[in-house]
Amino acid sequence: MIHIQAVPIPSAKTFKIELCCGPTPFPGCDVALSMNAHFFPPGNCQFTLTTYRNKQWVANVRGSSFPFSAGAAFEMIILIEPGNYKIAVNGIHFAGFKHVIPFSAVTDLTIEGEIIINSVRFQVQPAPQPQVVYPPMLQSNDKFPVPYVKAIPGGLRAGMTFKVSAYPLQTANDKLAVSFLCGSHLGKSDIAFTFSPRFKRPLHIIRNYRVNGTWGDQDRTNYGDHDFPFPRGVLFDLVIKCHADKFRVTCNGKHLMNCPCRVMPLQRIVNLAIIGEVCIQNVRIQ
Repeated sequence: MIHIQAVPIPSAKTFKIELCCGPTPFPGCDVALSMNAHFFPPGNCQFTLTTYRNKQWVANVRGSSFPFSAGAAFEMIILIEPGNYKIAVNGIHFAGFKHVIPFSAVTDLTIEGEIIINSVRFQVQPAPQPQVVYPPMLQSNDKFPVPYVKAIPGGLRAGMTFKVSAYPLQTANDKLAVSFLCGSHLGKSDIAFTFSPRFKRPLHIIRNYRVNGTWGDQDRTNYGDHDFPFPRGVLFDLVIKCHADKFRVTCNGKHLMNCPCRVMPLQRIVNLAIIGEVCIQNVRIQ
């Protein structure tokens, strides 16, 4: 079984995933399974499955639907059975394809095109039936328009945890920000804490607060290209935990920083807001 998590870039026109019978992709070797997604022309998106054997394309199959959206994360699972492949996208069986070339001849997986790869995982022992469990981060972006404001029931309390799964747009050139508001107005309410990755070089993260319309002295941490926690087009999991007097921030399981809470009491903080060049996949409060 092969698990692939990826994001077609917002301007994507095509990408392909292939199981090849050698290290040199088409036309250098046979291709047991070639899966091609075409986002163009608009209104006629296509997903095709085919085989390249003995310098000829054979057994072309067209998907009955198109499960991908440019700029939206997806997870694909390819289940290899004795007689065929089964492909699931975002937890839903999507297509089947009979073996033309024995799977034992496959040596390489290739992914090409306008796509950001988040993870590829191989499960050596496949289950008899595909048992697909998908994280909530792969929900449709339509549920999370930006700017996004989510109420904190009963106001903020020590021990509450906020989890944001999202990715910066591939075209991001300014910022995104996650803020804790003492009201519902993004431009006027006091802000107890704002956490803001910035995409202009040098790459950096700013922390600050705003009271009575005036910003405090900002804290800033600079990063290089290889250690910035929020690269464009790459899914991240941001976790902010509230303590009695501070916020603890982690990203993708790595602790980033502790930041003081500048507004008291905590119950004044009633909304979580997310703005900027970001595509939100999920927001949870625990």
